[in-house]
Formats: sequence, C-alpha cells, structure tokens
Amino acid sequence: MRKTLLATTALAAAGAFAAGPVLAADMADKLTVGVGGYMQQWIGVSSLDGPDGDGKTADGGVSQYHDSEIFFRGSLEADNGLTFSVKVELEANTHADVIDESQATVSGSFGQVVIGSEDDPATIMHYGNKDVGVGLNCGDAGFINGLLSCARSGGVGLGTAGHLIGGDSQKVAYYTPRMEGVQFGVSYSPESLEDGEVGSPIHNDHEAVSLGLNYMGGIGDVTLALSAGYYDKSQTMDAVALMSGAENAGGKQANNEGVYKYLTVEDYSTHKEAIADADEAIAMESVAAGLSGLVTAGSSAALSIANAQDIMASQADSQTFANFGLQVGFGAFGFDVAYAVHDGGAYKVMESPVVVTESGHRFDLDGNSATTADNQTLETAAVNDPNNDRARTILVKDTAKDYEVVSAGVTYTDGPMGVSLSHMMAEADSGDEASATMLSFSYTLARTFGANYLT
Repeated sequence: MRKTLLATTALAAAGAFAAGPVLAADMADKLTVGVGGYMQQWIGVSSLDGPDGDGKTADGGVSQYHDSEIFFRGSLEADNGLTFSVKVELEANTHADVIDESQATVSGSFGQVVIGSEDDPATIMHYGNKDVGVGLNCGDAGFINGLLSCARSGGVGLGTAGHLIGGDSQKVAYYTPRMEGVQFGVSYSPESLEDGEVGSPIHNDHEAVSLGLNYMGGIGDVTLALSAGYYDKSQTMDAVALMSGAENAGGKQANNEGVYKYLTVEDYSTHKEAIADADEAIAMESVAAGLSGLVTAGSSAALSIANAQDIMASQADSQTFANFGLQVGFGAFGFDVAYAVHDGGAYKVMESPVVVTESGHRFDLDGNSATTADNQTLETAAVNDPNNDRARTILVKDTAKDYEVVSAGVTYTDGPMGVSLSHMMAEADSGDEASATMLSFSYTLARTFGANYLT
C-alpha cells in the first residue's frame, strides 16, 4: 500500500509541474488547418577567389540550386479572446532535419507565447540584408562553391541573423505587443535540443537564453527599422588527457632501470611521427608487406605519450552571439547595414613546453648537425635547447570559433522588379576570413491571394 501511495504522489507531482497550452477536445475539432509552402529554384553564376571546402583551388561557375518547404498551419479564436495556432514545417527536399519547425502559439492583448521548435528572438527579430533574390544573410549563400552560409558555431560563416546559433531548438518564448513601434522578445531553451530530440529534465548543462529588441517606424517619407539581439548558451567539454610536464610525469624510461622521467619535446615529436607512419601503413593496408614494424613502433610511441598524460582537464565558456541591424527606406531605395559577433567559448589542446636547462648538456645550436662536443653549444639559462624541454599540453581558447560579421547593401524596387547589391565579410580571431558580394535581380510574374484549407 505504501509503494502505491508513493507512486500516486509522484505522478501527481509530475502532472503539477508539466504545464503548457493544451487544446481541449472540442477546441481541436474547430481548428482550421491550412496547407501551404514555397519552392525556390535558382540558376546562379559565381566567381571564387580562394580554396573551396576541400582545400582545392576553385574559381566558381554555373550552378542550379533549390530550396522548398511544405507547411501546415492552423488557428482558432476562443470565446475568451485568445487565439491558438499551430505550425509544422516539412522540408520538401532531402534533408537530415525533415521537420524544420514545430510549435504552438497562444496570443492575445498580452502578446504571444510560443512553445516548441523555432528560431531564437535574436534571429527572428533581426533586420539584416534585404536581398531581392538569392541572399547572403543565411541559407542561400551556401550554393556558392567555397562559402559557408549563416553565422555558425562551427566556424566562420556569412550571415548576421544567426540561424545556426541555437537553431530550431525546443524552447519557450514570449513576445510583447508592438508599442510605439517597439517590440521585445525573450526565450529559454532548457537543453538546446533540436526538434525531434527528447530530453529529460536532469541537468540543464546546455540551457540557452535569447533576447531580441527591434523598432519599426519612420520620419516623413523615410522608413526606419532597428534591431538588437543576444544569445547565451551554457556549455560543457568532455575531459581530455594532458601532459603536465612534471619531472616524474612518465613517458621516457632511463637506463632500463624502470625509472620514468618527463617526456622531452624531441621524443614527443619523434613519437608523433611514428604514430603517423603507423596510421599511414594501416590505411594503405601495407602491414602484410613487411611494414609491421611501423605499426609496432607506433603502438610503442602511443604508449609513451599515454604514460606522460598524467592529468585530465576540461574547460568551456558560454557560447554567445550578438547582432545589430539597421534598415532605411526612402521611396524605391533601401539601405541596410548589419553586424554580428560570436564567441564560441570553446577550448582546444595546444603544446606548451616547459623550459628545462640541464647542467652539462650540449646541443647543436646552429642546425649544422654537429656531433662532436667541440662543435656543440653548452646549454645555459640564457641558451636553451628546445628539444630538451619537457613536453607539456594545455587547453587554450579555440579562436577559430570567435569571429565577427559585417554586411552592407542597397536595394531598388520598381513595381514587380527588384535589384539588390550586397557585400558581407567575416573574420575569425584565428585569422580565417570569408567575404562575398552578391548582385541579385528579381521580377514578379504574377501574384495570387487566398488559400485552400482542410478542416
């Protein structure tokens, strides 16, 4: 009886804390669902200066590209004045993320509450490039050989909206009504999981918060749109093995007496070469051809390095992303500028030798491979033999994932015709760069209104 009572109490508690917008059965019967979508087919010409994604020289060319989605949207208005709506977006082309977004929304005079898979407020509320056709600001630019579209967490990409920062993670968001042209949005993602992934409320090590603020207005014939957004995500890093470079860290056996001392930089370099040779022999399936000694040497070298790895460590900062956008319209002309900055908060392993000066140690200073003591230099506190230093590895900031993106563009529209010219460039703290200039032209052949609905 006691076990049954405890189980019932636990279920009741779970029910008390699992809250969300639930449509009653009679309300679901009245839900009106519409089927819509879009299809984009392009033919593009590109000119590329630099290597492509595989490190090979590429100069662009002509390509055909497409992007299509089918979406289902439904809504109903309740007697109390609240509006309930749902949205499910289905990728129409082969795609790993088949369901792009899936969410439920409750709206009223208080604003909107959105629960489900959707972009962050910093992304949705951003005013970036206004390309009339193929765009640079996330998504479309990827069809150009060698370019990465969207500002991203894995490396330098073009785009200031940040669609890939947080992505369509499961979240709860709130948007205020627009007052005097100003609107504010905030979201919370418990685990930053993509749609389709199911997470348990156990630790929240990767929770994320996003903020968005924008303004739409104008002065006379001039229209103005401003935006600012921010994203912050907690992160963890799996512990990795490091070498402290301590005197008795291990890795090198002295005088065959079972005494282990620190691994020198020279021996560490030799071990890495032996491991690389072994990997190459295995990859080429050359072991049977008399190269088994390379594999044995590689295994021994790997063991020596493993003996010297005497500490485990991990480090990660929050991943942050901030963007700013400005759009100005005057008659048929429009101008836009945008900026985004990303801090990946990631760390990587780097070699950082500990300088050691051994009494009486002589070495070849000028690199002429001298072997006699008379032609070698005595190591002192002022003259160091780098190969004799202790091999040490440490965690340092991965600056390849810290970057800035800047864009500027101009558009001209005249009825169904539109032309835009945009330029965007990104630079990482590691020195990696990417830039592109896009000239787009569009002409609307026909417009249609209305939709077909399923009830």
